Amino acid sequence: EGSSHDRGLYARCFEELFDFVNSDATATSRYDFSVTVFELHNEQVRDLVHESGRNSSKICMGSSDFFVKLTQEKVDNPLDFLKVLKDAFQSRGNDVLKFNISH
Repeated sequence: EGSSHDRGLYARCFEELFDFVNSDATATSRYDFSVTVFELHNEQVRDLVHESGRNSSKICMGSSDFFVKLTQEKVDNPLDFLKVLKDAFQSRGNDVLKFNISH
């Protein structure tokens, strides 16, 4: 996360990815990026990305014995990525009362 002057690791890494693909782009190459964010708490997986419509799809993560469906949001630039990440982080831990906290 971080401030606008000292952005966090996620923002800097994703910006670096976009810079790399833009410098490596050719007429025959195409790169698509999607983001999935989830929370793992007491062995429960919770999807933190809310479907926004046309840029969203579902993916299955895990094995054939156990899998979860997570929302995958397509992003076209670093600002889109940061918006999805910020919205996801705001959803993180909002349902604390649903968790069984023993101490």
